[in-house]
Amino acid sequence: MSFVNDRPPSWASRVMLVVFTLLYVLPFLYVIITSVKSTRDIFRNAASLIFTPQLDSFDRILTPLLATAAQNSVIIAFGSASLTLLIAVPAAYGLSRLPYSRAFSVVLTLLIMLQMVPQASAVLPLYRVLGMFGLLGTHTGVILAVAAMHIPFAVIMLRPFFTAIPGEVIEAATLDNAGRFGTFRYIALPLARNGIVTVGVMLWIFAWGEFLYPISFMSSPSDLTMSALIGQQVQQYGTQWGPLMALSLVACVPVLIMFLMTRKLLTEGLTMGATKG
Repeated sequence: MSFVNDRPPSWASRVMLVVFTLLYVLPFLYVIITSVKSTRDIFRNAASLIFTPQLDSFDRILTPLLATAAQNSVIIAFGSASLTLLIAVPAAYGLSRLPYSRAFSVVLTLLIMLQMVPQASAVLPLYRVLGMFGLLGTHTGVILAVAAMHIPFAVIMLRPFFTAIPGEVIEAATLDNAGRFGTFRYIALPLARNGIVTVGVMLWIFAWGEFLYPISFMSSPSDLTMSALIGQQVQQYGTQWGPLMALSLVACVPVLIMFLMTRKLLTEGLTMGATKG
């Protein structure tokens, strides 16, 4: 039995779609317009659509510091997402195979509680731990901190994808003497591929926009990330609105590229389980 609705959307659904589209598109258009305005035009009338476009804001941000910040963000994003998946994928698979019991409830509750811990409250303990191991001011320290923050979220998100694998498939692999690792490697991972990619892209986007840990554990200007560079535009004596908007647009480009590269797998992963045969 299929639960997919083949009827055309109603007028109310179309109106809501238009409203939600405008809610997302209009702020983005405002960012684009502001990025090509002069400082005088921005402060004269920020909402005006009558102005002479110019690229002064982009000229001001296109510096070697921007390239360095982008490189740092890429390293942290890929490093933390990879490390998080390396730990969370087998943990989620093992959790999906546990029977419902008191121990299972305790583990799941702990993961949820860890996910609810405010990020700011972990800065000082992490600072001390990273300092003990000499990891302050390094990409490795930030990667470890970001991965530690995201692991509970990743385990919770990945578990349903492994739970959806029919138990008969796992039992058949066991009967064929595949072993636990073989079953995980050759059966579970391919079947949960779309879910892993979906969560991996989400982790990458979260890490790409990470702000608190890089500015807390990095001290050198050459270690700035894109989010920290954007934050620098908000200064004591005012906000550099043009460069701020231009940097925001540049920071969106890698996210857009990542989405376009994985859109098919993302669509399949997000819609997995939406239909039932």
